[in-house]
Amino acid sequence: MKTRIIEEKKFVTKDIQTKEPNGLLASLWKDWEKIFKVDPKQVYLNVCVPKAVKGPHLHKNRWDHFVCIRGKIRFIIQWGEEYEEIEVDADNDPCFKIVEIPPAVACAIQNIGSQEAWFLNMPNPAWHPEKQDDHSVDFTGYVWRDL
Repeated sequence: MKTRIIEEKKFVTKDIQTKEPNGLLASLWKDWEKIFKVDPKQVYLNVCVPKAVKGPHLHKNRWDHFVCIRGKIRFIIQWGEEYEEIEVDADNDPCFKIVEIPPAVACAIQNIGSQEAWFLNMPNPAWHPEKQDDHSVDFTGYVWRDL
């Protein structure tokens, strides 16, 4: 596998009085940890409807750090003429998986679940309207699977 995946554990939170579980907590980035090759400069939420695909595209100068926080998605990452697939099920995986996409690497994200998929991106550099770095690419060598 060529793509770097960083796992961040999910912690169950509990009600202060009843001690009953009331949700979960997960830290996705701390500036002192230095887990990324470059620190994030922005955080944004992307939502993908079932069976839809975001991309494929690449950024020539930007690092992406994607983490699915709801639903089930497949990353399709193009390394030269080869494609790598990474499936993430945020609702059932014990950890949140941060998928790191370096500059000049093409990626598509496909919702393979039955509900909306929500994923965050923590890129560097941040998106800026005067410094566009979105480049569409063609995955002609990839065989898309029916869902």
